[in-house]
Parts: sequence; structure tokens; C-alpha cells
Amino acid sequence: MPCLTGCHCAVLLIFISSVANSLRIPENPCPNTFHYYKKSDNGEIYGEANIPYDRSSSLRFSVNASLVGYFDKAELKIQLATPPTPFANEPVLKYNIFFPFKNVIPKITQLTYNGRVYCSGPPEPLIPGTPGVTNVWASHSYSFSSILSREKDSADNFVTSTQENTISDYDIPVRDPVAAVNSNNSSRSNFNDNPFLNIGNSGSTETPKEAPKVSIDEKCGIANNLAVPLIIGGTETQEGQYPWLAALFSYNSNKNSYEYRCASNLISKKHVVTAARCVQYYKIQVVKTEDILIVLGKNDLTHWATNGAVTRGASKVQSHPYFKENSKSAHGDVAVITLDKPIQISKTIRPVCLWEGSEDLDPLVDKKGTLAAWGADQNAKAKAELVTLKANHVEIPIASQFDCLKSDKIFRNLTSEMTFCAGAKDGRGPCVGDSGAGFVIPKNRIFYLRGVASIAAPSKKDGLCDLSKYTIFCDVAKFGSWIKSCMES
Repeated sequence: MPCLTGCHCAVLLIFISSVANSLRIPENPCPNTFHYYKKSDNGEIYGEANIPYDRSSSLRFSVNASLVGYFDKAELKIQLATPPTPFANEPVLKYNIFFPFKNVIPKITQLTYNGRVYCSGPPEPLIPGTPGVTNVWASHSYSFSSILSREKDSADNFVTSTQENTISDYDIPVRDPVAAVNSNNSSRSNFNDNPFLNIGNSGSTETPKEAPKVSIDEKCGIANNLAVPLIIGGTETQEGQYPWLAALFSYNSNKNSYEYRCASNLISKKHVVTAARCVQYYKIQVVKTEDILIVLGKNDLTHWATNGAVTRGASKVQSHPYFKENSKSAHGDVAVITLDKPIQISKTIRPVCLWEGSEDLDPLVDKKGTLAAWGADQNAKAKAELVTLKANHVEIPIASQFDCLKSDKIFRNLTSEMTFCAGAKDGRGPCVGDSGAGFVIPKNRIFYLRGVASIAAPSKKDGLCDLSKYTIFCDVAKFGSWIKSCMES
């Protein structure tokens, strides 16, 4: 069988529905929801997902998948085969999923409907020395109005108005079921270590309808000096301007000292949120819990140990399971650190609010958010330093998922529907040392945490950050229930 360029091929004698075929059908992590089928006319393999209908008039279905091999263009196409109406009584919604290639069948890694993850599983395993793995995702939106229009159909029945974002429209013939076949054929991505992080080498989750709320006594999300406009381009922050901003230090036994590692964000009196890559690499926690030090209340890290900063140790570190499966991606790049003792709320130390309301990213496209951290600015880079002693802040817009994916092929393996891209693409934005920085958006002068900085595209010039491209953020608003469970455990 001919192989596409960059694809890892192997000839297997596999019998599927009594027909000899060289296709490898991956394991299916969603046997109760998803099945592979084969078209009777041409033998093409496609997928079918059956989702219990929740009687909603607005439907959003997303699919994550993983393919063996590296592909520049790999797109899933989704069709809603059973669109509901206000008068219908469908117990199940049927979605057809069409794959980009006939000779490589994707492994389904996650199915999400209206914010709920119905099933998930690991991507294709990564093996050194082989061409790679391509991770892809797609979503499908459908909505209808429950208000009857004045138009009538030919049967003189009232009809409703509908709106659908349909990616594809396939005529599905009679099909034969296809069973999963175990195989060891796999490959490992060759992406370099993330230059966004200032260190050397560095299960199924339901998305909440509403993010966990912080006690009203903590008055979350109130930033100081709001009369001072945010200045784009890495301007130094003022003392206490972002009172949730916290520096994550780790102990270096060789130097017998603490060193700055990442930014983090206070979300309660006892918890901070940061990027999982700051403390985790696949299943290995690279920073011991007892070696973590959180510094709060100071935007200037000069002599932080003696300038009145509030410090706390860590009693627990919890990284999201998705990140433990694939630390090369921003998918699930979030960690919750429990402090060893509560902090006292003050003017300069105050939690940011966790996201509330709709988790849909589309309404936020082109809107600007702010992040602050101690990552390298132009002056630090000129001195070959990886951090700056005074925190900088920058304001950058959110990009659409479509614009992000089409801007550069590297984003296909690094993003998912649980991430978002942001950036002005003009040299302004986060860089080395800014992992974990909170992307906050104000609503009525209250700041809400939407994401944490995860990955920046590497620069060919200095190996650090290419800010002519977007930066990838983990969309922590979509991990609200998991964050809440960490705060309660």
C-alpha cells in the first residue's frame, strides 16, 4: 500500500468483517459511545458517535483524535446525522466522523458534547526514532430556535428556524461494523522541549457548567491601580497591581538556594494555579513538593526574601491527567498547588476569580486579555538572562481556533479544543519564564482567569520565543470542575 509522505507504515494481515485488509484499526477508548464502520460501496472507514440528547437547543460536539505519522494537513469532518427539533423526541444524537486519509485510521482520544466529556483515552504512543504522531481535533455546532416561525411547510405544519455549522455533508450508505485491532505500530513526536519554560528538560473529566466560586469575603479579581492604563509591550507592573500574581520558586540543592521557575495565580487562600509543565513531565513530578516555594505580594523579586514578601511552601501538587499522557501539548497543561498554610487577604494579596458563565471561546475572539509574569523581556534577553526581576504585563487578543491552526503547522500537535491561542504576532507577548502566567479578562472591573500560558513557538534566531506567532494557553475555564475537586481534596 502506498504511504503518504511522513507516514509510518507497516503491513499487517488483519481480517475485518471477514475481509482481508491492511488497515490498522486503533483501540477504541469509547466503546459505549463510538464505533468504527466501513462503507459498503468503497470500503472507506469512518466513525459514528451516539450521544444522549439533553433536550438543548444549542449543540456543540467536539472530537479529539491521534494519527500515527506526521501530516501537514489532517482534518476531521463531522456531520450531525440526526438534527433535533423542538417537536422531536430523539433519545440519541448521531454524529458521523470522517477521517482525512483512507490508509491511516485515527485513534479517538476524546468526545465532548455541550461541555461534558463523555469519554477519553491516551493518544497514539510516542516512540523515539519514528516519524511522529499527529493530534487533530474538530468541533461541530448546531442550534435551533424553540419559537415557531410564521412560515409553513408543504404539509401546512409550522416549522422552526435552525442554524447549523456543518463541516461536511456525506451520504452514508449501508455500513458494516469494524472492530478495533490491537497493534504496536506507533511513533513519537520529535518536537523540541518547550522554550517557553525556564527549566532544563523540563481519565475522563467533565467540564463544569459553572466554575467554582470563591468566598465573597475574599473579594476575588480586584486589581489595584486600575486608573493606570495597561501598556502593551511588556511594561513593568506597579506594586500590588495584580494581587493574585505569585512567583513559583524551586530549591536548587547544588546552589543551596531557591530559583525562580514559573508564574502562578492565587485562586483561594490556600491554592494557586500554574502550568503543569512547571512541575510535571509526563508521569514524573520534576519538582518535589517540599522543594516548592510560592512568593506572593511582590512584583519585584529583588531580595524577595527580605523585602516583606509573603512566602508559603506546598503541601500538595496536582497536575491534570491529560498532561501526564502528553507533556508536549498544551492540552491539560494545568496544575493546582495547595499551600502549606492559608494566606491573609490584603490589598496586595488577593485571589483572581475563576471563570464564570459560558465556556464557549467564540464570543471572546479578538477580545484582549492581560497577563503578568517575570519572563525574559528584551533587556533580559540582551543580557542572556532568562527572567526579569520586576514583573511585566502585556495585553494581547485571543485568536480564533481556525486562524491559529492555519497560521503554522506546528500548532496542530500542540492545541486542542481545551486550549486557545492569543497574541498580536508583532513581537509582544510572553516568553521564557512566563509559563503559568494567568490570562485574565475583566468583567465589570473584576478580573477572571481564562487561561494559563503554556507554549510559545521557538525562535530560529535565539531558540527562545518567536512572538511573530501565536502563544498557546491552556483554557483553564474548561477544567473548572477538576480545579474545584483539587481545592476540595
